[in-house]
Amino acid sequence: MKRFICVCMALIVSSCYCLMASPKGDYMSGREAFYKNEYEAALRFYVNAISQDENYVDAYCGKGEAEIGLKKYDDAISTYTKAIEIDENKIDAYIGRAVAYGLKPMPNLTLAKNDLDKAIEIDSTNATAFQARAMVNYSLNDKKSAYIDINHAIELAPNNPHAYGIKAMLEFGDFQFANAMRSFEKYHEINKIKKEEENAKTPVEPKLEQGYEEVL
Repeated sequence: MKRFICVCMALIVSSCYCLMASPKGDYMSGREAFYKNEYEAALRFYVNAISQDENYVDAYCGKGEAEIGLKKYDDAISTYTKAIEIDENKIDAYIGRAVAYGLKPMPNLTLAKNDLDKAIEIDSTNATAFQARAMVNYSLNDKKSAYIDINHAIELAPNNPHAYGIKAMLEFGDFQFANAMRSFEKYHEINKIKKEEENAKTPVEPKLEQGYEEVL
């Protein structure tokens, strides 16, 4: 009986170790590190995951996020490009690469917009893509398209505070101070509710695109 229990314990430990050492295990560890702002650690985990599965597209997207966090924008662009080579319909990769293009010391907003256009072509219900494209369009001085995009993002995700925050910044930039204040108030109202909800429940694994929203 004692031997049987020992064998069972060994199997349990072995299975736990395999999970930790697996591509999925390293990926999950990378997510955890990323949301603690431990970008170097996250990058190591993602690299480990990719070394075990060179076609692990989510690990490439995570790696790109970590590289953006480390301000390694050219590396992030290369990483997201690899993810797109693996899966040409990976929306997170197009959004992530657009963010990297936009955050470079010398931004390439045309390429950023092209990636966001592609992301929206793949999924016209992705609010994050519309949020990002609104900012890019505004930076390209296409203000009409910028407001269309941000209003559509709010229609798609009315409880997402980030869209209201972006809208407020656009309005403030256009000296629409009264409108900007209303948008900021809505941002803070929704954000407060979300934080209260998060504090009232057990933390869960954040969605991948939340990382982009924080950047945006």
